[in-house]
Amino acid sequence: MKPRPYQTECLGSVTTMRDRGIWRGIVACATGTGKGWLSGHLTEALRTHRILYLAQREELIDQLRSHVTRVIPSWSVGVEQAERLRAEDPRMTQS
Repeated sequence: MKPRPYQTECLGSVTTMRDRGIWRGIVACATGTGKGWLSGHLTEALRTHRILYLAQREELIDQLRSHVTRVIPSWSVGVEQAERLRAEDPRMTQS
């Protein structure tokens, strides 16, 4: 899937921040702007294997996990949510 111009701009901004030694930040996007696609590619832009995503609904968390594992299928993506712990989550992909 080809990124939208604002997604490319966002990834470029994150890369610029990383190159300047800034490793913490927040990316906020409106509904329907392709956050799932962007989330998967942020890990590449940051050259990291650890990113924290926050969402208020289980459905959104599961959608995000699906997007990230589609972009980077070799990754194990875990969820920490109330009674649902990463180590116990049967839906967690195994790497």
